[in-house]
Amino acid sequence: MNIERKIKRPLSIKTKITLPFTIMFTIFIIVIFSITYFININSSIQENNKNLNLVSQQVLSNYETYFQSVIDVSENIQKKLENYDEDNYQQINEYFKNINDMKKEINSITLFSLEGKALASDEELIDVSVNEQWFQTALQEKLINIFSSINVSSNDYYFTLSKYINYSSKEGIIKIEYDFTQIVNSIASTDLGEGGHITIIDKYDNIIYTSLENNADIEKEIISSLVIGEEECSLNDNNFYLYINNIRNTSWRSAIFINNNYIKETIHLYTYILSAICIAFALIILILNNIIAKQISLPIIKLQKEMMNISSLNYKIEDLTINQKCSKEVLYLQQTYIEMMERIQNLMIDLVKKQNEQRKSELKALQNQINPHFLYNTLDSIVYLIDKNENEKAQKMIIALSKFFRISISRGRTVIPLFDEIEHAKNYLIIQKLRYEDKFNFTFNVDDNLKKYYVIKLILQPIIENAIIHGFVDNDNFQIDIKAYLDNDLIKFEIKDNGFGILEKKIQKIYQSFDDEKSFNGVGLKNVYQRLKIYYGEKANLLIESELDVGTKIIIMIPLQGAEKNEE
Repeated sequence: MNIERKIKRPLSIKTKITLPFTIMFTIFIIVIFSITYFININSSIQENNKNLNLVSQQVLSNYETYFQSVIDVSENIQKKLENYDEDNYQQINEYFKNINDMKKEINSITLFSLEGKALASDEELIDVSVNEQWFQTALQEKLINIFSSINVSSNDYYFTLSKYINYSSKEGIIKIEYDFTQIVNSIASTDLGEGGHITIIDKYDNIIYTSLENNADIEKEIISSLVIGEEECSLNDNNFYLYINNIRNTSWRSAIFINNNYIKETIHLYTYILSAICIAFALIILILNNIIAKQISLPIIKLQKEMMNISSLNYKIEDLTINQKCSKEVLYLQQTYIEMMERIQNLMIDLVKKQNEQRKSELKALQNQINPHFLYNTLDSIVYLIDKNENEKAQKMIIALSKFFRISISRGRTVIPLFDEIEHAKNYLIIQKLRYEDKFNFTFNVDDNLKKYYVIKLILQPIIENAIIHGFVDNDNFQIDIKAYLDNDLIKFEIKDNGFGILEKKIQKIYQSFDDEKSFNGVGLKNVYQRLKIYYGEKANLLIESELDVGTKIIIMIPLQGAEKNEE
């Protein structure tokens, strides 16, 4: 559609905005200097956070170095004990005393039998109860070093490390008590600002040690919400930079609170100044925009109304009009818009055709993924039955196979009557029951009111196949029950078995694979799910319910509206 009109040459938008833009640019020059200050603030904040992060990492590194030396002592003791004679505990006692003399932070080292008997120590031998928590934990988690909470006694801090060891064909528990007072004193000497402190928490977010006892509950809540990382927080009317990270080779985390009030006060001051400038600038821009809008907005508003009239796509190109009382740019915009709508109308018609063809192609491709090995295995089973002269069973399997593939092929149709899909599933189960020598049973419970509905084919067989392959229990009690019924505006299929069941973690992986092209978890279920979504849209769904050693139930939901007729 060509649009050629004789019109007066209007003034351009460029001409209309030149004068006010000059005024705005003058103001912009003033504002840009203020923005420079704002950039400097951001730079200062970044530099400040960088320095705080470096301080936090250095403190954490000191912790990790300390605890690594603790673990090294434990590992060295275990290696050394492997070279001692089986019952030479006097020699072990001497070894423990030598370690204590070299490592001043060690209070005591004791080797216990699995019955709690003290076998060797650098001090008096005292037996312990095997029911103590540190003893039980060391027995249960044999491969790792077990750290206790940090305890306080007469202003002295200490903790214990316990570890299961295997030495000279014997088993035991090594317990080392460490003096933590020196580390506590070094924490106190670290300059973290007013109220700055360090807290150590275990994997359950319990506070093991803190250099500031006040507000433990609030502090614990802040730490639990962050877990690991860095953020700014408020505590006791002070602003803090909080850094949380794991202490390597332990199940603990360190939370480092560094006072950050100074930078906050600076930010507030600059924020107030810049806010005042921005408000003044915004008022000026508002006034100028109002003046400009009165001159150029009216034709654009009219064009907008025409766009809204065609938002429903029920429009005629001939009804679109051109407003000549507007700027040159808006006039060209109107002309281009009408031409664009003509193209969109033609493209929409082509797009609908292509989408219909694409949907059919995708359904065909997914249906062709159904495993062909079933046919090979069934034919092998028929040959096997004939060789055994079990001709009656072979005949029954051949008839079921014939019916199975007659419905599978369906003259190339994608959608078949619902009861044909049920019959297809029955034939499949008859074949499998003969192949498995009647080692499982099955039932069908189908609502007669479903006779008039249609569904896409091959949605039950892949799920039944999964139930047999992954859930089959090799006894005569394995049962598969198929149910089909109406539920409000949905048709529901339930495929239930009493097999092994599926782990909840595995179910979640299967759900994730439905929309992940690279995932191959639950291929049969994924195939059915994708075909349901392609044909019926978002209202269709596939759900998995399962309990270990009880069984699995797969629920297919199809919207009634999409099954009322055969669209093919």
